[in-house]
Amino acid sequence: PKWIISSWGTEINYGSEESSSKEKISSCLKECDWFIADCNRDIGIAKSLGLPEYKLAFNIPVPGAGGVDVNQLSIFKKDVQERKIILIPKAYESSANKTLPILEALNICGDILDSYEIYLLMCSDETKQYLKHLSPKLQSKCHCLPMIPKNQFLKLLGSARLMIAPSLSDGTPNVLLETMAMGAFPIMSPISSILEWIIDGKNGLLAHALFPDQIAYAIKKAINDDNLITSAEVINYKIILQRACRENIKIIVNNFYYRV
Repeated sequence: PKWIISSWGTEINYGSEESSSKEKISSCLKECDWFIADCNRDIGIAKSLGLPEYKLAFNIPVPGAGGVDVNQLSIFKKDVQERKIILIPKAYESSANKTLPILEALNICGDILDSYEIYLLMCSDETKQYLKHLSPKLQSKCHCLPMIPKNQFLKLLGSARLMIAPSLSDGTPNVLLETMAMGAFPIMSPISSILEWIIDGKNGLLAHALFPDQIAYAIKKAINDDNLITSAEVINYKIILQRACRENIKIIVNNFYYRV
């Protein structure tokens, strides 16, 4: 059988930095038949670890979930003035994802959050416990949710002014593409895979995942600058249509699999 590696997330990025993982990844890349990645960074890393050029399924990144169905998402999309939610889609702690600095940043922001509700998804016990040590006012605004159905998530995203998901390592997050398609404003980290999509201060804001003051600055700017939000919405929608539209990606991916 043909062996196709589809890489999306942090594994190649993190694994290439550790000698034991690096050898295993390199062996896989040399033995597989085809390789797909969701960002240019991982294509470059794979080639540096020994992936022959002819094993690249595509010479461009392909989003792991097959892109964004813009027509499906449009039914959940609200006008900018109606958006009163701040969404944290990955409210847990891991080696790559950090939520506690986001909570500290929100605590710093104080009164500018008066008209907003904060939703924390995939919320871990660690996050809930940490939240208890912050101001009662912030606690009253936070809604901690577990895994939720996709449509419920899309309704929240369609009502969100901000989506906050800084990380230490990532590929091209599906939630970033959905955020860009739906007009919410992304606050991410300046890691290489994210820089392939976001220009700081133009179609999003970048803050290091471990620095609450940087995240707080981004939150304040995004809440206070309506022009930034509306201009980013237009820019991001065009980017999605050009690079992550499911209808276009479906054609090239199906053609590849038929060929294989």
